Amino acid sequence: MVIDDLALDGVQLFKPKIYKDDRGIFTEKLNVNFLDNFSIKQVNQSISQKNVFRGFHFQSPPYEQAKYVWVENGAILDIVINIQPNSKQYKKSIMIELSDKNNFHLFIPKGFAHGFIAIDNDSKVYYAVDNFYSSEYDSGMNYKDKSLKINWPINIDNLIVSEKDKNLPFL
Repeated sequence: MVIDDLALDGVQLFKPKIYKDDRGIFTEKLNVNFLDNFSIKQVNQSISQKNVFRGFHFQSPPYEQAKYVWVENGAILDIVINIQPNSKQYKKSIMIELSDKNNFHLFIPKGFAHGFIAIDNDSKVYYAVDNFYSSEYDSGMNYKDKSLKINWPINIDNLIVSEKDKNLPFL
C-alpha cells in the first residue's frame, strides 16, 4: 500500500494495491496498522446522486472523529478543511477525487471538517470512524462560507444540499 502525506498536516491518501487475475480482483481496504491511534467504532455508508453535496461535517469534543473514507461505487470530490484555530493551516483545504476506479482512500484526523460532492450517480461512500456518533456533538459549517476560499469546480448554486447543511453556521 502506498501512503501519501497531503498538504494538510495529518491528512493522508492511501493507494491500496489491486491484485487481478482470472478470478477477478482483490484489494486491502483498511489496515489499521498503518494508522496511529485509530480504533474503529463505527462504519457508515451514504449513497448520493450526482451533484449532491454532503458537508461540511465534524463532531465537537469529546466526540471528535477521525475518519477513513473510501468509495465503493461511483466517484466523489472529497474536501477536507482544517478547523483548528491554533494551526498555521487554519481554514486551509484540500480537494481530491476518490472513486471506485482509482481505489484511493483518505484518512482525515480529528480537527478537520469533511464534505464531498458526488460526481457520479449512485456514489456509494464508506466512512470508518474512531468515535461513536453523538447528535448532541454533531456539528458543521456552511459550504457557502467565503472565508474558506474553496476553489469549487462547479457552481455551488447547482449543488443538491440538505436543509440541515444549508443552514449550518459560517466558521
